[in-house]
Amino acid sequence: MNLEEAHASWFKKEYESGDFSNEELERDEIRKFADHCLSLGVKCVYVTLDSRGCLTYFKKGGKTVEELVASIKVDKVIDTTGCGDSFAGGLSYGLVQNPTDYVGAAKYGNAFGALRTQGKTFDVFKSLEETNAIIEKGHV
Repeated sequence: MNLEEAHASWFKKEYESGDFSNEELERDEIRKFADHCLSLGVKCVYVTLDSRGCLTYFKKGGKTVEELVASIKVDKVIDTTGCGDSFAGGLSYGLVQNPTDYVGAAKYGNAFGALRTQGKTFDVFKSLEETNAIIEKGHV
């Protein structure tokens, strides 16, 4: 989910209209939200941070692990339509390849989202080999 969705999903009490704001959730609030989801049996929580990357939360040895998976840098954004869907597709690909490599899956999500910004057609997506090189380099 993105920050706005995380914010709308996390209420400490019955909410009022004043609880909604354009302010970004603080990192400790995101962590509390992730802990809550993980305590209910969710295996991993992803919160996208736009151009900064993706926060990834999961349990390891009974403790919550938080990792910021850096974004894939692009020189010029042409179109952001479908970036969230592309992120989800990359995430899904990564999880199918290795269901417990949550960070690796986030890297594919970030790569697919970054590639989507490069145009309006499916031509923006690359082969697996090229995508892995982009992930390694951290730049499209």
